[in-house]
Amino acid sequence: MKKLKTYKGYNIIEIVLIILGLVSVLVSSLIFKSDWIIILHTVLCLLTVFTQAKAKLITQILGILAFSLYAFIAYKNSLFGEVIIYATVVIPFYIYGIVNWFKNKDKQNEVVLIKTNISKKEWLIMIVFLSIISVGIYFLLKFLNTEQLIVSTLSFVTMIPSIYLLARRSKWNQICFLINDLFLMFMWLILIVQGNYQLITILVCFVYQTIYDIYGIIEWGRLEKLQKGKKE
Repeated sequence: MKKLKTYKGYNIIEIVLIILGLVSVLVSSLIFKSDWIIILHTVLCLLTVFTQAKAKLITQILGILAFSLYAFIAYKNSLFGEVIIYATVVIPFYIYGIVNWFKNKDKQNEVVLIKTNISKKEWLIMIVFLSIISVGIYFLLKFLNTEQLIVSTLSFVTMIPSIYLLARRSKWNQICFLINDLFLMFMWLILIVQGNYQLITILVCFVYQTIYDIYGIIEWGRLEKLQKGKKE
């Protein structure tokens, strides 16, 4: 099989994928007259998820910027539960990710060294923590009179293991992010159906994020095998 040409670590398929995503969100933002901050957020999100799928070190920094803007947009749309949890859980995990990823990097390819195994003890602790925090998130969102209570709760229940496993350099983060993006896509779709058409740009962004997540599942598996081969 002929090897695809690459440019700075990205092959032609990957370059086409990111260009299509960026063009799509920019065109939809012009058509539906999206706010400039929504445009900036969607561009940052696409770059974050795309570089994340490639396990590039820059993704952790992009993630902090993208999710900070996401929290602001959520605030403007009265999704106060999302603001609190993103500010207290999501962004701090990305800060931890910067430290952990840059300590464990493949300098040659500017990607993270994938952690091949998460111990059973760590999985157990994560599951117990997730179970406890899920109950707390539900009642916090309920107290804040959050619309789409169940969907919002499920989006956080899937987000927390995603960013934890990402920070811990586990390939399983990509599957969790795929599930999370599907929930978020549904949540923002409801807001659009209610008449806020400016948010269509965000929905388009999540469609491409889902595509990138699927690609990321494949890419992290490939990188894991490649890095194992170098050690042997």
